[in-house]
Amino acid sequence: MKIGIIGLSGVGKTSLFNALTKSSASVAGGRNSAPNIATIRVPDERIDKLSDVYKPKKTSYANVEFVDIAGVIPGGAAQAAGENNLLNNIRPVDVICHVIRVFDEECELLTDAVNIIGDIKKINDELLLSDLAMIESRISRMNLKKKTPASEQEQKLLEKLKAHLEAEQMLFTLELTPDEETTLQGFKFLSQKKQIVVLNIDEKYIKTDINSKYADAMAYLKKLDTPHIQISAKIEMEISQLEGDDEKLFLEENGLAEPGRNRLIRLAYDVLGNISFFTAGEDEVKAWTIQKNDNAHEAAGKIHSDIQRGFIKAEVVSYADFLEHGSVEKAKAAGKYRLEPKHYVVADGDIINFRFNV
Repeated sequence: MKIGIIGLSGVGKTSLFNALTKSSASVAGGRNSAPNIATIRVPDERIDKLSDVYKPKKTSYANVEFVDIAGVIPGGAAQAAGENNLLNNIRPVDVICHVIRVFDEECELLTDAVNIIGDIKKINDELLLSDLAMIESRISRMNLKKKTPASEQEQKLLEKLKAHLEAEQMLFTLELTPDEETTLQGFKFLSQKKQIVVLNIDEKYIKTDINSKYADAMAYLKKLDTPHIQISAKIEMEISQLEGDDEKLFLEENGLAEPGRNRLIRLAYDVLGNISFFTAGEDEVKAWTIQKNDNAHEAAGKIHSDIQRGFIKAEVVSYADFLEHGSVEKAKAAGKYRLEPKHYVVADGDIINFRFNV
């Protein structure tokens, strides 16, 4: 899973990136700076518990990659689609994490009072304009070539997207057929990606739910169908430098149940429709990421194509049953073991051993 971090200059994007990944990237990177990239493991107490029981030679967590680009300058996307490398850096990501300033300290381009709605619109306009420039460029090139049934169908679809963008509507609000989705996969349109808004709050709000204070902004996000999370990058930076009991004590003192990193990753999983299943044994305990409603046959393919091709049955124990009985073996003895066919829909937390023959 890849998460792209964007926002206006000075909103605390790179501070958040450093806190999330325990990195030390410069917070003063220029517009032409290369993106900051770091990969961390997905926190999951379930795999920790499985490892405690199995004591495997290796424990493999799911990973998430964060990509932090330089601050977006309003008007930049309108210059040229090809030249706008800043936004191109996040085209490969799965979900966009849009950092918004909700602190009083003034910063570059943000000298006025906190304006959540205005700042969201500025960034979304850049994503929209970047996609529009890409579509116009593609249509112009297609008009120079001989038409085919496939190209005519593609151009008709692009014209549909163009009209939607010209109406100042993000592409993620446009209903598309499965065939249209397939046609557009290679474009990686920015305004079509799922978004999460991170409200980078002032430290004084750390123990406060700011929804009522910024009710208009919350209503706007609801209208956009965009989930949000409030995090103080400054506080998270302090948390990132602590471990064990020191981290636990700091969290308790600030009224936090867990680091913001955990909450953000969990929200990204939810937004993308991701879940985890586990394989467990003495050699390795491993978390695997799949989509909600994926079946056992598809889950087997995540591990290896041979397992998918030779699939026989899936031996399944739910994590809840594992936790209740203390081990997979004891859960089996209690009758909580199941043999499932290919079409079984995998549940989040399932512990699976695949029977196969090739």
